[in-house]
Amino acid sequence: MANLFDRLYQTIDYEQGITPWDVVETAISYNCMPWYDPRFIKGFYELLFACFQNTAYWIKGQYYARLVIEEMPEGIDQDLFAVATALAAGRLPNVESWNAGNPCASSWPATTVQYCSPWNGKMLRWALETKANKRLARRLKLKTSGYHSPRREMYLK
Repeated sequence: MANLFDRLYQTIDYEQGITPWDVVETAISYNCMPWYDPRFIKGFYELLFACFQNTAYWIKGQYYARLVIEEMPEGIDQDLFAVATALAAGRLPNVESWNAGNPCASSWPATTVQYCSPWNGKMLRWALETKANKRLARRLKLKTSGYHSPRREMYLK
């Protein structure tokens, strides 16, 4: 009988936006963690990366990192353990794929990052500015598309 993770993995639909790290997150929420499955380990990497790429999910990322440290049996994946240990300590892992200066991997502007300390407000200002830019880009895209909501049609007549 297939476990929950295997059943979820068969339902991956990239058009709907269901990706392997979503599957891993759902499996973890139902307490199904098949550490022996390489797809689960790869998805866990992606889950940690997705959590720490988005400012709003850092606390969730810390939780998942601690899960790796506490729950993963020894000898499964030392790289994942090293990444989780670094993230739980509040610093970037010393792994090439986690290079925050790589614009393809992360939108964070600095090359070296301390996630939580020292607090100088730079991270907060960057997060607010990025969200504002994304919101503006969405509005401009909608405006150039020529779409008018039915509610606002009365103002255009």
